[in-house]
Amino acid sequence: ICDDCLVIDDCGSRLHARGSYPSVRLWPDAAAALLDLRQGGLTPVAEYTEKLRVPVDGRALRFCEGPTPLARVYVLDGDSSHAGDTSEVRINPLSRREAFLELLKHSYRLDVRALPSLRDDFDRLARAANRMAIARLAFPRQLARLGEVRDAIVRDLDRRVSDAPIGAILSEDSASCSTRRS
Repeated sequence: ICDDCLVIDDCGSRLHARGSYPSVRLWPDAAAALLDLRQGGLTPVAEYTEKLRVPVDGRALRFCEGPTPLARVYVLDGDSSHAGDTSEVRINPLSRREAFLELLKHSYRLDVRALPSLRDDFDRLARAANRMAIARLAFPRQLARLGEVRDAIVRDLDRRVSDAPIGAILSEDSASCSTRRS
């Protein structure tokens, strides 16, 4: 699990994901609903927010240090007109064009004036959009129903990953992956 930054590595035949740092930030109500707060270890993120930093230390959450095969990317449905009002979990595949636009929207570039780098970024994003399975995930914004969301994602992965069952993909040895960024 990771928060905010996910690096996607091009490992030749498959794309791999790599989390940036072993920490997750949660609102207090989410932390209370999802974690055993008696374990401690939660610290405030900053003075300007109520969010809490949850260490990903293997007790409540695990962090994978190395690259992991990327089976699917889920983009959270942010359309406020129906995202919070949905009564069911919906997973809809995106077209390659929609996938490219979502990857672009969720990318971060320090210097947007560096045109050669921007061209390279667009090329990498286009290649990734053509190679990745990307879907939009809409779900009820109720912590009590988070198990339904997890179950829908697992079913989707089992149904859509054509070259191997999800368990085989997640347990595959990814040590041979280079760190070339895609």
